[in-house]
Amino acid sequence: MYKHFNNNRNRWLLGAAMICFVYLMWSTFTIINKANAEARTVRSSLQRLQHFENIQVHVHAIESGEQEFLKSGNENLLTSYYNGLAGLGKDTARLFALQCPTIMYEAQAKQLTQFIQYKISNSAGILQRKRLLGSDFARLVIEIKAGKDITDSITSYIFLLQRTDRSILESANEQQTKSVFQSMWKLWLVAVFFLILLLVIYYMVNKDLNNDIKANKLLKFNASVARNIFDPVVTTDLLNNITSWNVYAGELYGYTEAEALGKNMEALLSAADATTRTSGNKINSHKKDFWKGGLIQYHKNGQRLYTEVTTSAIRDSDSGDETGFVSVIRNVTERKNTEGKLQKIASKLQEEVEVKSAELKIIFERITEAFIALDNEWNYTYVNKKAAELHDKPIDELLGKNMLDEYPDLAEGQFYQALLEAKKTNIPSRVQLFYPKTGKWFEDHIYPSPEGISIYYHDITDTKRSEISLLKTHEKLTYHIDNTPMGVVEFDANLNVVQWSDRTVEIFGWSKTELSEFGDKLLATLVFEEDLEL
Repeated sequence: MYKHFNNNRNRWLLGAAMICFVYLMWSTFTIINKANAEARTVRSSLQRLQHFENIQVHVHAIESGEQEFLKSGNENLLTSYYNGLAGLGKDTARLFALQCPTIMYEAQAKQLTQFIQYKISNSAGILQRKRLLGSDFARLVIEIKAGKDITDSITSYIFLLQRTDRSILESANEQQTKSVFQSMWKLWLVAVFFLILLLVIYYMVNKDLNNDIKANKLLKFNASVARNIFDPVVTTDLLNNITSWNVYAGELYGYTEAEALGKNMEALLSAADATTRTSGNKINSHKKDFWKGGLIQYHKNGQRLYTEVTTSAIRDSDSGDETGFVSVIRNVTERKNTEGKLQKIASKLQEEVEVKSAELKIIFERITEAFIALDNEWNYTYVNKKAAELHDKPIDELLGKNMLDEYPDLAEGQFYQALLEAKKTNIPSRVQLFYPKTGKWFEDHIYPSPEGISIYYHDITDTKRSEISLLKTHEKLTYHIDNTPMGVVEFDANLNVVQWSDRTVEIFGWSKTELSEFGDKLLATLVFEEDLEL
């Protein structure tokens, strides 16, 4: 029954009905509380009126006893006097134990209390004077007159207070009549609206029940179709309870159709120590009509199964509400196990690569030449210690940085052009380049690759300066040889001609290329026989 309220329309209707019910209960309790408050007000007013009547009776009892005693002087006639005093004290105390309705009422009640005290004092004084003076009738007349005035004041204040309480009673009665009339109409309206809502909800739920009957028929038809599909197919309701289970699902999980139907799919396919979220739950959690992914589930015998599940929501053709889910399942346990083995092999290879990389790093750090590696964006990916020294920067400040950002002057230099040429041809190269900024010569061995480019290089400044010095010396010597009036001939250790100046050609008449005709006799031909011994 719960699932029929599991859509927005029915939830809104149910919510409205609940609001009406709550309002109905709230109105009822409000009326009851209001009636109780009014009843308390009426009860307090009635109690005060009763006490006022009693106070008047007690005051008259005091005066009656006082008059009897004054006439006869008999103490036994003061019984009504003492009873009046006792009753007056009790009713006065009870009266002021009740809450006063207004501040003016409270002030008038206090005045009444004072006059009651005056009356008690006046009566006591009259009796005492009668006992002491006896026949001093003139003095007694004055005090008796004062006592009557006090009695009149008490009667006057009691009348005012009683009139206030009677007004309160009349107002409470009118308010109660009005409240009952208003509350009756409110209750009738809410009751009618609540009844209408109940009828609408009944209609909607009945409609949903009819739709469910149709959906169940459709599910049974789909189940019959699912039995003829070669993949495991399972359908569930919105609570993931299995409603159909084909033969191939039984072969995959080991449960017969009778064992599976009505069971919760999540509970059925989970191990005792594991929880498997079904694809239906995944659809609900992602708020989609379709879900495809992998799940770990378990065979009846406890064997772990890796499955690929494709799940679609089943919707009612009329309302569009979800009525269940259909899942097509494929067993990929063997493939997962193979992937696991391959992953272990790959992990082992990765470990070996890391070991070899560490060894290469140690080798690069030990070599005396500088070595750097750049990616295809000219970012430093490796810098050894010697290269960091030549760059005059720590290794950490170079790794990941762009070479042209760190050294922008290289963009116009021969080194960068050599790198571009190597990447273009993909052929290793060896170049000797001069860096004007540092005034040094370097020999660079450049090795391009698809991932970037690597460069070994070392400082050849001293060697290059020696070569340049030697070249300059040779140029000077050549100049002097070419410009001296004497012929200059230079032989190597094997007596082969190395230098044959132009002046020598003029003296002997042979060019350097013609000397090859003489072979070993060249020296004997050029030098006088007696001088050869020298």
